[in-house]
Amino acid sequence: MHYTIVIIHSSVRWLLAVVAVAALVRVVVGVAGKQSYDRLAQGLMTALAMLASLQWLIGIVLLIVSARFGDARIWIHAAIMTVAVGATHMHRRWRGATDSVRYGASLGLITAFLLLVVIGVAIVQGWSFGAYSGK
Repeated sequence: MHYTIVIIHSSVRWLLAVVAVAALVRVVVGVAGKQSYDRLAQGLMTALAMLASLQWLIGIVLLIVSARFGDARIWIHAAIMTVAVGATHMHRRWRGATDSVRYGASLGLITAFLLLVVIGVAIVQGWSFGAYSGK
């Protein structure tokens, strides 16, 4: 069961990475082109938040199944990822703002999310490109 959850957690990260990059590209194009904040931008931000939440939930299940409660790195990773997921959900705060404010906020939130993910993954040394690093 542990191995299966690791595979799922590892696989969802790639889908999450694709959505994060797509959202980042859409937001940068929107900012640069002074475009209106459209359904695509909103949809990508919502997808990012939902996928990040799913990945977090899978990670919590993995933490429980692996029973590595004494490993401080795991707890630090979980805490950082919790903040990262929270950042993705904050995009709704600017729902009634102007398009430029919404794009600016989305750009900041995606950037914060990606930086937190890099830090969180580095803490658990999870940089393998396969589904399971064997750790």
